[in-house]
Amino acid sequence: MIKTLDVSIPTDRWFFYSKEKIPRSIPKYISSTGIKDGRMLLSQEELVNSQVDIKKENEYLQVYFPAVIEYSSDNFSLHFRIRVHQLNNAFCPYFMAEIFCQKNFMYFTSTLKGCASEIRAQFGENYMSGKTNDLSTLGAEVKEWQDVVVTVTNRKVNIRINNTEVLSADYLQPSGLITGLGFISNGLCEVDSVHLQTLDGKDIYTNDFDN
Repeated sequence: MIKTLDVSIPTDRWFFYSKEKIPRSIPKYISSTGIKDGRMLLSQEELVNSQVDIKKENEYLQVYFPAVIEYSSDNFSLHFRIRVHQLNNAFCPYFMAEIFCQKNFMYFTSTLKGCASEIRAQFGENYMSGKTNDLSTLGAEVKEWQDVVVTVTNRKVNIRINNTEVLSADYLQPSGLITGLGFISNGLCEVDSVHLQTLDGKDIYTNDFDN
């Protein structure tokens, strides 16, 4: 290897796909505008029409990659409202919120409180697993509406769910610029609004899904 380059393929809109939870699975892209009654949501009918086998153990991804990349992933605020529509009676329905960065990963999962060992999070080089860390505070009734705020200030992370602080963490290595957003689940995420801002209140991305 002589040189590496950062590559970002912009979408400038939300797009949707599923992946079976097995190694090297091939994505199946889902044809949908994704917007229904002022919210971002896929339907089971759209999955079936896109030849997704909903009886399999899949993850469903809603992702957005902007053409313009100019804001730091080490200082921002992300506010969103989300709930999960369960598929196949999954014992531990969950959502994962991810802020895509030029370097390392930035995400966390939330699931039912009885499934806390399945929770994981990563910010920069700091990876945390619910199997080896107490992440039970990230547990929530994800099938009901959850109001989530993620704030990163000089690589110090704070997560609040329904006005309660549920996680405080930090990392050392810069993560570069924000390259996108994503919501991932073993069910279907319904997202009511997304607001991503700089710490001084400048909009990086905002959408109430009214159209």
